[in-house]
Amino acid sequence: MSKRIDKKYSRTAQMVCFLRALSYYEDDESYKSDDYMASNFLPFLFKLVLRIKILRNNIKKKLNDSGMYEYIIGRTKVIDNVFNKFSTEMNQVLILGAGFDSRGIRFKNILSDAIIFELDSAKTQQLKIEKIKKQKITMPKNLKLIPIDFEVESFSEVLNKNNFKKNTSTLVLLEGLTMFLDSITIDNLFKQISNHCGKDSIIVFDYLYDSVLNNETNHGKEVTNTVTNLGEEYKFGIPKGKVKEFVSQYGFELIEEFNADQLKNKFFSNERSDNNKPIDLYSIAIAKK
Repeated sequence: MSKRIDKKYSRTAQMVCFLRALSYYEDDESYKSDDYMASNFLPFLFKLVLRIKILRNNIKKKLNDSGMYEYIIGRTKVIDNVFNKFSTEMNQVLILGAGFDSRGIRFKNILSDAIIFELDSAKTQQLKIEKIKKQKITMPKNLKLIPIDFEVESFSEVLNKNNFKKNTSTLVLLEGLTMFLDSITIDNLFKQISNHCGKDSIIVFDYLYDSVLNNETNHGKEVTNTVTNLGEEYKFGIPKGKVKEFVSQYGFELIEEFNADQLKNKFFSNERSDNNKPIDLYSIAIAKK
């Protein structure tokens, strides 16, 4: 069965990119992210909206109740912190389901000695490359953009064809990806990640609680409907509190986890965020091999 993402870029990736760009315009330090690149990947109309303060404020008001905005900002900050902490120790960086991720460019100085592999659907990558060229952004020479369909193509073969070095220290990122893959693909993917990455490799990923797929949570149905309306589908979740057991199956040890409460405590501590904590449907895991 043909998927929308085979024919067009990911709409969820674009919406997440918009929220990261919106957060970069924030004056409130709790809400401001460092993704100065995000707006470069957006359509002209989106960028125009971002430049007008009253429109930005109207959008933020509409986002107030869901907690999704806070989650995206918190996730961005957690992963940026991981890159700042671990990148210089790694020989390779592997970004899976990269979407409009900008870390290969934003962190180019500390990643100058590493090879960066970005894997995602061909259509999303094509749009990303077009935007980079149009904005005349210099692509680091050590950044490789590689198309893949995770549910059809062999992850191992794609890496091998692109000179990925097995058994070396690698920083692996799966941001906003695991929930869109089926359980068989997830199992194969994590096995191959473990098989390819050497000792002391770091993996950071966020995941959906499986209770969301079973319609057992507040806002869960609303969020899954939104994703479906964007032409994509949530397929995989991990039971809340069980990610330690999940990563241990693949030879990784959980270092740290950020659920909604932990994200709020770490990043959102002012009056504005008192009533708007990150949505409690996802969590972020950091693990070491």
